[in-house]
Amino acid sequence: MLQRPRVVGVMLCTTVDRRTLDDAHFAPLWEELSRRRAVVFVHPTTGCSTEGLREFALSLALDFLAETTNAIGRLTYSGTFERYPDIRWIFSHLGGTVPFVHHRFDNYAGQFPECRRHTTRRPSEQLRDLFFDTVSTHPAAMRCAFETFDISQFLFGTDYPHVPGGLRAFVETLEAAGLPAEDLARVSRHNAAELLGIAAEGGNLR
Repeated sequence: MLQRPRVVGVMLCTTVDRRTLDDAHFAPLWEELSRRRAVVFVHPTTGCSTEGLREFALSLALDFLAETTNAIGRLTYSGTFERYPDIRWIFSHLGGTVPFVHHRFDNYAGQFPECRRHTTRRPSEQLRDLFFDTVSTHPAAMRCAFETFDISQFLFGTDYPHVPGGLRAFVETLEAAGLPAEDLARVSRHNAAELLGIAAEGGNLR
């Protein structure tokens, strides 16, 4: 008898119908997903304002990272992460530019009242609860992300079927990042297996 697959989470874009994810419109959804301890995978989409990004694939090359960074910032400062603590959030592409600008989140929480009005936790504390996929083809950027956050927060990703989704480039980049064998195994399979509640098989990425 075939078993029905178990749904462990959902995928959403960084904006939905021109609404950012911290919009009060989504509160009932976050409440239910938190109750279920669901996984929410967030992938960027082209921003609502695309002037200056229409040519040269800049919406993919640059704006996707900005959209992810903006989503994380808004969910942090709005208190959404804090209000719905049992959602397991995964953000694609190493979390956009968050590994490189994360210190600014805490800086502005101290400087601007609006950045601390809706939450009691420092942004840096909230960021430690998030997960990020390893979709990048730049080993140095990947090493920076690994040094910024804990290795347990990273999950191997391929961006498939999105352009340029595929396995080889992302395997080679992860291997080129120079992780110790134990950490490479965690990122390539064990972290995801633990998060999703599935068995992790042995072997390497290839």
